[in-house]
Amino acid sequence: VRDMQRVKKYLRKKKPVGIILDGGSGSGKTTLAVQLLELFQGGLIDYKLQYAMGGEDFVKKFPKSWAEGYRVMIYDEAGDYSGKNHSSKFNKMMDEFFDKFRTFITLVIFVLPFFNTLPKSLFDKQIPKWLLNVRRDVDDEFASVRGYNLYRMEHMRFYLKKDRVKINSQVYDLVEPNY
Repeated sequence: VRDMQRVKKYLRKKKPVGIILDGGSGSGKTTLAVQLLELFQGGLIDYKLQYAMGGEDFVKKFPKSWAEGYRVMIYDEAGDYSGKNHSSKFNKMMDEFFDKFRTFITLVIFVLPFFNTLPKSLFDKQIPKWLLNVRRDVDDEFASVRGYNLYRMEHMRFYLKKDRVKINSQVYDLVEPNY
């Protein structure tokens, strides 16, 4: 609840803020992203303008979405991180985008396979404020969600940088979630 209130505070002050949803394929990340968008926006999503599949789609839709008065968007990675060169190209594009439009953006909901694939510069600028790790095993009817604030994300990023885990997802066992 405290993290949600903090995000709302950033929205009221028209500051750039991001929420990251990460987890495996089919875990429910996109479904949760749509629900969060509707919650923060106070209304239904306009899929044509507010849901972007990949960075290029995001950059193309943002001005139209802003012109229509929307202040919340979903960025779904859609394979942006599948190749080495594409990843660096995407990181550069997102850096430039957030530098150029940081005064316009209020909330971006990032849907990713793993939170640490976002460019380091976004963490340096403290854009992501809240991480929701979504897990769902094949036999589970519902997903489970662990929430982390920026401070705890930075701890996980530290462990990842120091190679303290063999598999990225093990980092969630090293840092206690906020809830």
